[in-house]
Amino acid sequence: MMKKLIAALLIAVMVLTATVAFAEQYEGEDITFTYDENAFEITTDEVDEGGHFVVLNAKEEAWGKTYIRFYVYMEEEDGQFSSVESLQELLPDIEITQGEWNGFNDVIMYNDGTEQLFLVPLTTGEQMTVGICVTEIEDEDVAMERDDQISAVLDTLKIVADAEG
Repeated sequence: MMKKLIAALLIAVMVLTATVAFAEQYEGEDITFTYDENAFEITTDEVDEGGHFVVLNAKEEAWGKTYIRFYVYMEEEDGQFSSVESLQELLPDIEITQGEWNGFNDVIMYNDGTEQLFLVPLTTGEQMTVGICVTEIEDEDVAMERDDQISAVLDTLKIVADAEG
């Protein structure tokens, strides 16, 4: 009986260790989040006005073009994508809607013909937008696995509020 208990504990420790080994935490000046390094690879890029964005690109070929882009900089008062109207001016030929997605309100959504894009506005002492781009997938199981991975990343997202905000 004791040997079985010890064996079960060892298996549990091995499974937990294996799970933790695949998780990677990105810790930047403005945000932190955890992602599965088997599912995503991370890049950072500079943008205008000294800001930058962090991008998680999907490694899984079956997911098509899938990425999560964290825009890490203070938005101007009217915001880069503060409204459907302002985005519609930039993309006049694309239908743009606004609603709830993944528990977030006021998400701006549009389809550019190949990918569905979601702009998720987040506010904590400063504003930030999370852009999510996904390819439409016919296989529902693959699409659900991908969406679960995206949700898992967003569930761990922590935004560092501006100390002066």
